[in-house]
Amino acid sequence: MMPTRNPNHAPVPGQPSPSPFALVTAMLSCVFAAAESRAESVKIYPVADNWMSSCASGCTANYGDDPELRVRTAVWSCDVKNFRSLLQFDMSDLPGDPNEIGRVTLGLYFYTSHNGDPTRRVYEVRRVTNPWTEPGSTWQCRSAHNDPNIRIRWDDYLAGVPAYQPGGGDYDANVVYALSEVPPVGNWMTWDVTGLVMEWCTGTHDNFGLMIKDADEYDDPNLYWTDSPLAQFRSREHYDQDFWPYLEIVPPDYRLTLTEVNGRWGTVELNPQPDDPNTPSYPPDTEVTLTAVPIEGRAFSKWIIFDPNFPGDANHATEDANSVTTIVMMADRRVEASFKCGSGLDVMLPLLGSLLAVAGLRSVRNPAR
Repeated sequence: MMPTRNPNHAPVPGQPSPSPFALVTAMLSCVFAAAESRAESVKIYPVADNWMSSCASGCTANYGDDPELRVRTAVWSCDVKNFRSLLQFDMSDLPGDPNEIGRVTLGLYFYTSHNGDPTRRVYEVRRVTNPWTEPGSTWQCRSAHNDPNIRIRWDDYLAGVPAYQPGGGDYDANVVYALSEVPPVGNWMTWDVTGLVMEWCTGTHDNFGLMIKDADEYDDPNLYWTDSPLAQFRSREHYDQDFWPYLEIVPPDYRLTLTEVNGRWGTVELNPQPDDPNTPSYPPDTEVTLTAVPIEGRAFSKWIIFDPNFPGDANHATEDANSVTTIVMMADRRVEASFKCGSGLDVMLPLLGSLLAVAGLRSVRNPAR
């Protein structure tokens, strides 16, 4: 049986369809649910996607029902043929706290190409600055009106010759949020869009979605003819959701704070080793093994492992005298390693002193005869 779309966004039979801007209006801000701890990685799928063509014969066409998204730049016979793709995501599916967002990745599955190989071309992500609808957006227009003869133009669109100029969506022309090289066919193309998503979630910008376009588009019809490799990606209309575009939100790594008592007498080895040994951090649920390695003549005393809910509070800490211990990074963790004099002399010397004192007392009471 073929998979269906996200049921959270599926229309309900018998109920009227929302107005063209109803969905967009609902997505203008991030809605954060309460959360007591960091969420696991979350993958969300677009609620709208479309590709637009600047071709003279395609600038008024809508491709919202296509099972693919297209990106290209080309000039044929004095006709600029740039393709751009639009995607909209519902940010209410994000984790409950923006501080819990560590990294956000946009992924599109590159399944085929035409008219050459676009591999290693660079595609960029731009922030869309006006609302649009999947069934109504074209190169010239951003939305259909209730009256099919009325369409809402992109602000950037100026009717002229050629018909495509400029059009193609309203977007922030000053900021490129992410760049990525096209991989070989049959691979996921990904962009790090953490900065863009954080701007949506903090209210810096309204969430009108994003655009993917070639980073070096042709815009001069007088070139007459150029190479024209076309990259085709699966859209949310594709029957298999495993190949839909997605945003993956990964929580930030957890920090491990490690302190050492009498640290000159030993070191602590971490496995796996952190990327930055000066500020060790790990992805959620990572098991970290700590091994205490005392120097010659010294010994390990104990671990003090603090409760992550009460960091630094010894009343909520556990002790472990084994030289090897393991913790799970389900939160920021604090661990203290303590070293001591080696071979147990720190215990034996006081005891030996006591024994000698007792022996000396006995020799005074019972002098030799």
